[in-house]
Amino acid sequence: MHKVSYLQTDLMLRTLEAAEHSHDNPIHKPPGGGNGGDTLEVRVSKLESVMPTLATRADIADLRMEVVRVDLSLRSELIRVEGSIRADMHKEFTSQTWRIIGAMMTFGTTLVAATYFIAHNIK
Repeated sequence: MHKVSYLQTDLMLRTLEAAEHSHDNPIHKPPGGGNGGDTLEVRVSKLESVMPTLATRADIADLRMEVVRVDLSLRSELIRVEGSIRADMHKEFTSQTWRIIGAMMTFGTTLVAATYFIAHNIK
């Protein structure tokens, strides 16, 4: 079994869907009617030439499993990164809170010192 990429499979599926809905599709025309008189053998040989490039059910199942595996991998990575970000944010919020508390204490102490100086030295 050959490996088929997601893009190749998507292109093949779109091509098949377009061919199925096309009125010029030789598959929908009767043999020898309106398409240059192709015989059944010519039509079958055209189909056989396309067959190796089509994805099989096993290829699509493998592709689905690969998508599920990548999805689970991305989800676990996202959960890990989210936990890391939460821890970093908590640490930074704690640090910022203590800086604000320190600034308020410094400002309060400065106001008390200024009030004491004004009360005792200015008469």
